[in-house]
Amino acid sequence: MNQKGHAFLIVLLVAAAIGGYLVYSGKINLNESQTVPSTTSPSQPKNQHINTTLGFILNLPEGWYIDDDRNGFINVECLKDDCRPAGTGYTVTLAKYWLDQNPFERQREESFSNYVKRLNQTANDQPEFKIINTHAILVKSRGGGAGSPTQILYLEDSEKAAYIIYASQATTEDDPNFQLIASSITNSPITTGDITGQMFSQVEKNNTFSNSGTLTNFPVTLYSEDKKTIVQTTKTDLAGAYNFRVKPGTYFINDPGTGWRSIVVSLDDIQIFNGGTIIHQ
Repeated sequence: MNQKGHAFLIVLLVAAAIGGYLVYSGKINLNESQTVPSTTSPSQPKNQHINTTLGFILNLPEGWYIDDDRNGFINVECLKDDCRPAGTGYTVTLAKYWLDQNPFERQREESFSNYVKRLNQTANDQPEFKIINTHAILVKSRGGGAGSPTQILYLEDSEKAAYIIYASQATTEDDPNFQLIASSITNSPITTGDITGQMFSQVEKNNTFSNSGTLTNFPVTLYSEDKKTIVQTTKTDLAGAYNFRVKPGTYFINDPGTGWRSIVVSLDDIQIFNGGTIIHQ
């Protein structure tokens, strides 16, 4: 969520000129003949990621790790020894899942540059905007009160308002990986929605409840509308988070902390359900 500015601008402009960049005519270039191989294990490095809820595909060279994170964020990192800047992580997402307090809907007749500026108007500092072209804008922030300089590249898409590539303070202004990630994004059909969240442990004593932390490796089961048919099962990760990617419909989760809870999923939607268990003392 960071006197080389001109160099970075030139890198992206040159990429656009030779066709290596992805945005033209307000759309993201999609190779119609592209096939979609099966994804590998999430714990293994992989160079392609398909997200049918966000509606895009990432195709990166060998040596990149792509992790489908929770709440609409995809984390990518270059694991090759010759990556520069070394060890830098990136996040790819859509404007609609970026910072809850921002107004995501682009207004009628609103230019892309004004839309991006409006998305960043809540920043504590004064961000710097670099217009790469009419469909790509780089926003640099000094971090404000958070103290974490960031760089965010916004890419206009006619169907999804904007893709976002976010890099942390370790990134330099002429980071070539922005261009690489941007050129790898292609549209993908949206066929699912997500159910995600965290599972917590609560302690109950004398009818008073207090959180005792997230639950790691906690089993979570998703049921169909009849509350009998199991749709998917999973376990929470080290942060107590889980994720289900499913077709539109009504689903149920039953856990010791909340009992049965219904969750309605629609296309390209992310529903949050936080539950867990209760420890009685």
